Amino acid sequence: MTLDDIKLQINYYHKNNQTITALYWLLKKFELKTKNLKCFSVHEAAAPNFILITTEGAFRERQVVKIPKNIFEFSLELMLTLIAHELVHVS
Repeated sequence: MTLDDIKLQINYYHKNNQTITALYWLLKKFELKTKNLKCFSVHEAAAPNFILITTEGAFRERQVVKIPKNIFEFSLELMLTLIAHELVHVS
């Protein structure tokens, strides 16, 4: 699957308000799953020039990754990098 194919799939999920589904699909696609990820939580939309993804929970326990509801309006490459970064904290 090419990056363009992945972007099409993510765009489909995003347009159909399936942000959480898209996130788990990306985790599976890029083999980013970790046992310490409790879930994703969607919060208010990020400003066009600023995005924040955070992790909540105790160190070495299952954690929640909080993402803005418009996460996929930003560059997919950047979002994958940020998600992978947060999953390092979760692991």
